[in-house]
Formats: sequence, structure tokens, C-alpha cells
Amino acid sequence: MSTTSPGTTDTTYQALNPGNRRRSATARVRLEDSLLNDRRREALAANALDVWRNMGLLAWAIRRTLDYCCLWDFQPRTGDRGLDVALKQLMARDTEPEAIDTYGRMDWDDIRRVAEAQKLLAGDCFLVKQSDWTLQLIEGAFCRSPAYGRNDQKQWINGAKLRSGRVVAWNFAEEDPLTGTRGDRIIRQSNVWQHCQFEGRPNQIRPQSPIVAALNEFRDVDETFDHMRAKIKLDQLFGIAFSRKPEAEAFDSDNDTDGSQDASARVLDFGQGPAVFDLDEGEDVKAIESGNPASQTQDFLKLCLQIALKSLDLPYSFFDESWTNYSGSRGAWNLFERACHARRKTQERLHKRLTQWLLLKWLSRWISAALARSVYPAVNWSLICSGGGSHEASHSGSHRRSSTWLCGQSLRASSRCRTCATRGGSATIWTTAERLPRNARSSHPSAICRHGAMRRWLSWRRCNESRMAD
Repeated sequence: MSTTSPGTTDTTYQALNPGNRRRSATARVRLEDSLLNDRRREALAANALDVWRNMGLLAWAIRRTLDYCCLWDFQPRTGDRGLDVALKQLMARDTEPEAIDTYGRMDWDDIRRVAEAQKLLAGDCFLVKQSDWTLQLIEGAFCRSPAYGRNDQKQWINGAKLRSGRVVAWNFAEEDPLTGTRGDRIIRQSNVWQHCQFEGRPNQIRPQSPIVAALNEFRDVDETFDHMRAKIKLDQLFGIAFSRKPEAEAFDSDNDTDGSQDASARVLDFGQGPAVFDLDEGEDVKAIESGNPASQTQDFLKLCLQIALKSLDLPYSFFDESWTNYSGSRGAWNLFERACHARRKTQERLHKRLTQWLLLKWLSRWISAALARSVYPAVNWSLICSGGGSHEASHSGSHRRSSTWLCGQSLRASSRCRTCATRGGSATIWTTAERLPRNARSSHPSAICRHGAMRRWLSWRRCNESRMAD
């Protein structure tokens, strides 16, 4: 659809007059989720996976990005050394493959790293909470709207069911590894964690991959490398070329009949060392030298690589360490660190959700065991605030802290101790209001959290392996 009607020209904005000089764009702004429907999203994901599978450069670029975004360690900061050790042991135990992965293959470090890779390749991925306190990681390409024929079909878009603009359910058409068939599975939104990063447009439900615009560059560079390698190999099949004037005698014989130069066939074996040629007048031997690839071709491929790597904010000096000096590489590294800030925030959000979920698991099992024994020991945690498990990230010399406050009042749980889920799925455990201080008797959890001088937090701290040595 052209931006202007045929035969008309916009006199104000030259960008509305593409003419025959460039490709024209559409004149209507549409929702990104309407443009990137289920079919196109799966095709883009398949294209990205194919390039990642067969091109080492894209695989390296994603691994390098993960190295800067996925280095986190669980750091409990309750102030009680014994409690910190116990929490760290619980976290280590419940993040092993048998305890955290539905299929028992990946531990938490593997899950979050694969989730980040899927976010870069397909745009998003999903972690589904199971009833046995395990997580199932599902690729974003398998999230699509259910088959036609449902009464609520109009409420579905790209695998998400909307109600008043909010997602209330997700549908996954996973492929059976044995039969290859797909079946729809609808899951409530409260049991699903969508791991993604929103950029560009405010009304997206499922964002697109950042490498979509660079997939053609990656594929073109890979195919060009293959063609150039084939041409270089062909050049190596011919080592030297013999030439002679028409009136010169044949190379291999002095008694050939006149005009029978076609009968000559000199066979040379360079495996015995250097060869000496006794050439007659009019004879010549030249070594075949190839100028492939040409310097202009190399410069163009280098430019293509730089553009492709920019889709992941990777500087070219990461690919070619000799590209710049120390100051240039240091500046490029600082810029990449800044670019990784948003990606680290999505990882931090994932860790917060896991911390809240596991704390609910531990407390629910403690309460179940206590009620079964009819024994109610002193409770050190009277509340887990809905603010989320905190993560402390340390990078580029700065510290960021966001906390989930644990009220350390050591209140005694009564038989009326209740468990509920606050809005958003975060767990809240509290004792009866009669046991709490008067100024903390509020229906809002934050009022209880603010009481008392003992404020505690749990954190995930980024490892320092990704820091560049000064």
C-alpha cells in the first residue's frame, strides 16, 4: 500500500514520496501482534533456530550475551548466619534437576540460561508451574492460539487469551517427542511465567526477537563464506601453469612430430622436493595465485558482521580482539555492560519469582508438618511481603538492591494461622491480628513489613567473573 495516492506528491514531508528510489511503506499503523501472527512467529523462530544451529557466529554471539546476563548467585541476607546457611542449602537442594525441572534434565542455572537464549531467538519463552513444585520450560514457538471451533475464539491472539486487555490464560501446542503430534493445553496465567523483554511498542503482548532484523545478514554472511571457501578450494587444484609459444617444442620430448604439441603431457610430482625445469626458448611456467577473497569483499563482509552483531549490542572488538586498542575495547565493553542492564532486569525478575515460589513451598510444608503434629513452634518469618524476593546485582562498580522484607518478630503461630495468595500470585503468611502489634494491624502486607527495626532481605547477586580486569 503506497503512502500517497498515485500521481500525487506530498510537498511537506519528503519521506512520504518514495517514488522509484526506494521501497514504500504502508500508511496504516497496526498492532505488532496482528502483524506477527502465529504463522509468522513460528516461521521466524524456525529461521532463527536454523541459523543458530548451522552458523557458529550467531551461536557465539548468544553465548557471549548469556555470559554477561546470566551470572547470578543466591545470597541470603537475614543477619542470622545459621539461617543464611540453611536457606542457601534449601535453595541449592530445590534447584537441582530432579527438584526443579519437570523432566529432571536441567538445574536452575541451565533453565534460566536456556530461557534467556530462547528469549533472544524466539522473542519469549514460558515457565509453567506444576503441582509437584517443578517448572516446565516451553519454547515461545509452541505458544499459539487454540484450534478453531471454540466459543471464545475471538478472545485469543498469539496464544494469549485476553480479558479487558489483560492476559488470563495461555495455550501451548507442544509437540510430542514420540509421535510428533501437537495438542492444545490451556493454562491459567497465574501458573505461567512469561520470560521476555518489551521494547519499542507499549501495546505488545508478545515481543519479537531482537535478532529478527539481522537474520538476513547472518544468513548471507554464512552463505558467502561457503561460496568463498569453494572458490578458494578450486584455486588450490591448479598449482602451476605451463605456457609456450606456438613455434616452441613440446615440454616432455624432443622427437615429437611436427605440430603434435597436444601429445605432450608432463606429469610433475612435488612430493620429492623442489623441481627443476629445463625450459627451452619460448617456454614459460607461472604459479597460479588467487586474489580471493578480494580486499573490497573482505571489507564488505566485515561491515555485514558489524551490523549483525549490533542486533545483540555486541561490539566488533568482541569478535576481533585485534580490532582496537585497550582504550577502545574498554569503552566498547562499558557500553555493552550498559546495554545488558535491561536484560539483567528480566533475569532478576525471574529470580524473584522463583524465590517467592520456593519460600511459599518451604513455608507450606512447614505449616503442614506442624499441623500434622499439632505442635506450633516459634516462627521466625511471620510474613513474606508481596513485594517480591529481592536480588542484589553487582556490576560495573555499582550496587542495586530491592528487598523483600521479612518481619523478624519471632511471633508464635496459632492454630488460626492462615495461608493465602495475594494478588499477583505472591505468597503471604501471617498470624492472627491479635498476635501482631497494634500499629501493624492492617489488611495491607506492607503495613506489617514496615513495623520493627529488623529488616531482612534475600538476594541474588551477580557473579564477578564477567568483570574485566582493570
